[in-house]
Amino acid sequence: MKYYLRKALLTIIWLLCSFQVAQLWLDPTIIARSSVMELALISIVMVVIAAAFHWGTTRAIKF
Repeated sequence: MKYYLRKALLTIIWLLCSFQVAQLWLDPTIIARSSVMELALISIVMVVIAAAFHWGTTRAIKF
């Protein structure tokens, strides 16, 4: 049960981060107000957050 709950949470977090990154790059108003470096930095930070969450949950939940 814990395994499936962890996988579901990881999938939801990953999808939310992916959606946010895609929204950053596809929304013309955000692109008009931001530089490419700023968008790239935000994208990298979101991927790092998702990876840290994944690492934290795999270390916290032992089977």
